[in-house]
Amino acid sequence: MKKVGIDLDGAVADFCLSFSKLLREKFRDHIPIVTDKEQVLSWDWHHWVPITEEEYNKSWTYLKETPNFW
Repeated sequence: MKKVGIDLDGAVADFCLSFSKLLREKFRDHIPIVTDKEQVLSWDWHHWVPITEEEYNKSWTYLKETPNFW
C-alpha cells in the first residue's frame, strides 16, 4: 500500500529559508537569506539571486543528495 501526502495550505516546509542558506553557504556571502516568502521574486532563483546557472544547478544536485535537508 502506498501512502500519499497532500499539501493543502502551500506550506509543507520553509524551503525559502533553507535554500537561501544553502546558496549563501555554498557560493557567496552576499546572497540574501530569505526569511519571508514575500522576498521571493520568482521561483527561478537564478533569475534574481546573483548566482550562475552552474551554481544554481549544483545547488539542486546538492539538495537532492542531502537526505535531511529539511
